[in-house]
Amino acid sequence: MCGLSDLVINLKALPFGLSEFEWTLSDDYFQTLDEAEVKRGTLRAHAALEKTSERAAALRLTLSGVLTMPCDRCLDDMQVPVESESMLMAELGPEPADDDERIVIDERDGLLDLSWIIYEQAMLALPLQRAHADGECNEQMLKAIAEHSAKAGSAEEAPETDPRWEALRRLKEEN
Repeated sequence: MCGLSDLVINLKALPFGLSEFEWTLSDDYFQTLDEAEVKRGTLRAHAALEKTSERAAALRLTLSGVLTMPCDRCLDDMQVPVESESMLMAELGPEPADDDERIVIDERDGLLDLSWIIYEQAMLALPLQRAHADGECNEQMLKAIAEHSAKAGSAEEAPETDPRWEALRRLKEEN
């Protein structure tokens, strides 16, 4: 089991050169983060930190695993594979900050907390649409959605066509 405190690396205490860390994150990790998107999963995280100076290190973060999340179509849980590799620079500075390629860590404590960075990288590695393969969705849910969509469509009246558009359509047809 891996707690969030295990994902904190003291950048000041790292020796020069390459240091590697590996964690296996399970359901407890996702529940501790308390994010609505993912509540369960198994994720293997590997961090390779190359300390190049007293104030900077290059971070290569590699993730692989499977996350359990709701299907976009039927809302039943489904397994989504995750594979990701990213590079970041971690630097000590007067105030914490981050962007897409650089993390500035408060130089007073020098602690690099990877717990949220790992979660963000996992989310970015997910496909935009997460849905079961054809035929694997919950049929009852799909029927209920279709039924409610049909009711909503029949309840609305078709809007009247603006007479100006109708006149333009006729002019187009004449030519």
